[in-house]
Amino acid sequence: MKKLFRLLGAIAALGVIAPAYAQYNPVPVQKAAGNKIYAHLMPWFESKEYSGYWGIHWTMANKNPDSVDASGRRQIAAHYYPLIGPYASGDPDLVEYQLLLMKLSGIDGVLIDWPGTTNAFDYVRNRQNSEAVINKINQVGLQFAVVYEDHNLTLANVGDKLAQGRNDMAYLRDNYFNKSSHININDKPLLLTFGPQTFQNANDWTNVFSVLPTKPYFLTLWYEHGEAGANSQGEYSWIYQDGNSYINHLTNFYQNATNYGMKMGAAAPGFNAYYAEGGWGANPFVINHNGTNTFKSTLDLALNNGIQHIQLATWNDYGEGSMIEPTREFGYGFLTYLQQRLGVSGLGQAELELVHELYQQRKRHKGNATEQARLNNVFGYLVSLQTNAARNLLNGTSPTNSIQIEAENYTVMNGVQTEACAEGGRNVGWIDAGDWMVWDINLPSNGNYRVEYRVAGLSGGSIRLERAGANPIYGTINVPVTGGWQHWQTIAHTVNLSAGQQQIAIYAPAGGYNINWIKFTKL
Repeated sequence: MKKLFRLLGAIAALGVIAPAYAQYNPVPVQKAAGNKIYAHLMPWFESKEYSGYWGIHWTMANKNPDSVDASGRRQIAAHYYPLIGPYASGDPDLVEYQLLLMKLSGIDGVLIDWPGTTNAFDYVRNRQNSEAVINKINQVGLQFAVVYEDHNLTLANVGDKLAQGRNDMAYLRDNYFNKSSHININDKPLLLTFGPQTFQNANDWTNVFSVLPTKPYFLTLWYEHGEAGANSQGEYSWIYQDGNSYINHLTNFYQNATNYGMKMGAAAPGFNAYYAEGGWGANPFVINHNGTNTFKSTLDLALNNGIQHIQLATWNDYGEGSMIEPTREFGYGFLTYLQQRLGVSGLGQAELELVHELYQQRKRHKGNATEQARLNNVFGYLVSLQTNAARNLLNGTSPTNSIQIEAENYTVMNGVQTEACAEGGRNVGWIDAGDWMVWDINLPSNGNYRVEYRVAGLSGGSIRLERAGANPIYGTINVPVTGGWQHWQTIAHTVNLSAGQQQIAIYAPAGGYNINWIKFTKL
C-alpha cells in the first residue's frame, strides 16, 4: 500500500463524528458522469430585507415587490417565482442555500456573471455580491470562474476602455486567479466573456491581457472566437433560437468540425423573457420549457455528444426565465433530473429539501446566536455529506456520537468500482485481495468504537481496518457469505481509536464481497 500514502497529503475531504458544533471539510459528491458541470450565476439581485431596497432585476421599470397577493407572491419582474421568494444575491443565507443546492445536485463549479471594476450603475454591488459567493465557495467544496461582461465598459461610457480592461484583468489576477478554488484548465485560469462586445479584435485582447503573467484559458460566445484571435482557446454555447430550433443550433455547434479549441456545452431549461412586460424593451424569442423537458433534452444532447465541460444556462436569470434553481412553478425538477442523469450517489430531492429547510430556519432564527450555531453545524453536516445528521439536527435532535460513511465516498482507492445498490444509492464492489479504500474522519475522543460494515457477497473475505499507512492496524474481521451480491448483512467489531482528524483505511486481505456503508459509534 505504499503507493497510496504518497497521495494522501493532497486529500482534503472530511467525514466527521462530532457531538459539538464544529467546522467540517467538504466531501466530494460521488457521481457516475465525469463531465464538469458549471452553473451560470447572476449576482445582481437585491431585496429590501437585506439590501434596504428592491433591485432593478426584481422591479425592471414597472413592478413593485412590496405588492403581495393572497398566495404570498410578491410582484416581481419575472414569469417564475423563486421557491424562497425574491432575495439578495449577497445575503450569506442565500449564498449558503445556492451553493449547497449546487453541490448536492452534482454541480462542480460556478461561472459568475462578472461586471468588472467600473464604478457605474449597480456594477460595484454586483461585484461585492460575486465576492460573497467566492468567499464561501471553498467551504462547500466547489470551484468558480467568471464570465466577463466587457460590454459594461461601453454601457458605462468608459473613456479609455483598454485601460479599464487592463484594470479589470489586474483585479482578477490579484483577487481571483490566485485562489485555490479558481477553475484552471491546462494550468491556465478559466475566463469567459459574454461576447466579446467591446473588445472585438485580437489586438485589443492582447492589450487587455498584457497585465497577466499567464494568459487565461479564454472562451468567447459561440462563433465569436475570431474576435479574440489567438487569445481564444475555444467557445461556449448559449441560449438562442430563430427559424432554427435551439436543439438544432446546439447540435450544429457540437458536431461541426473545429480546430479552435474547447467547445463548452449548454443545458438550458427554456427562455421566456419578461422584458416587454417589465418595460425593458422587446422579448427576443421564446423557447418553451415544456415542463422540465427542454432542460432534459439539452443536457442529454451535451452528454451524448461527449461534451466534457457543460454550463447550466442559467442558475437564476429570472428576467429571461432561464433559471434552474427551485421555483414555485418547477419545484426541484431541474436539479433532480441533473442528479439522476449524472448518476449522483445517495442524494435526491429529500436532501435538496434539507437545504431549503436550513434556509428557512436561518431566517426564522435570525439574531438568535444559539440557533445560528446549531444551523452552522447543519451546514457542516451537509458539506461533508452527513445528510442524516443534518436532518436530525434540523428536526431538533442533538447530534449523535455515531456517523455512517457511505463506502462510495472514499477519497482515494485502489482496484474497486461502484454500482447501483438494492438498498438505494451505490455500493462498492469488485473488491479483490489487495484492494483498499481511504476515508478522512475526525474522531471526538479516544476510546473504544463499535465499527459496523454493511456487506454482501457470495464468497466471503476479510476486512482489515487501519490508519492509512497500515500503522497502526486496528483489527480484522471476517466477511460471511450472505447468499448474494445484494443480500446485505451487518457485521461489527470493537476497536480502540484515537481522537482527531485522521485517514482511516480498509484493506482486503481476502476479497469477494461488496460494502455499502461503514458506521463508527463511540462506546
